[in-house]
Amino acid sequence: MQKKRLLQDIGLSAYEAATYLSLLKLGISGANHIGRDADVPYGKIYTVLESLAGKGFVEVQTSRPKKFRAVDPEIALDLFF
Repeated sequence: MQKKRLLQDIGLSAYEAATYLSLLKLGISGANHIGRDADVPYGKIYTVLESLAGKGFVEVQTSRPKKFRAVDPEIALDLFF
């Protein structure tokens, strides 16, 4: 819970923080699996993942279905700030 709070303190939403932490744990995954693990509603997970990609926390693979991968935290934080 501490990590999620820190991510929210730097400007991520609760869903973004939970999604990023899930991706760090899961590795490369599909949106459905990430959403279940992060407890983010299916209708919001793609928006959350695209937002994280825009902020530099997530890389999107152009496969079908799309797969997502967390960017290393040190790199992601450098890109974000």
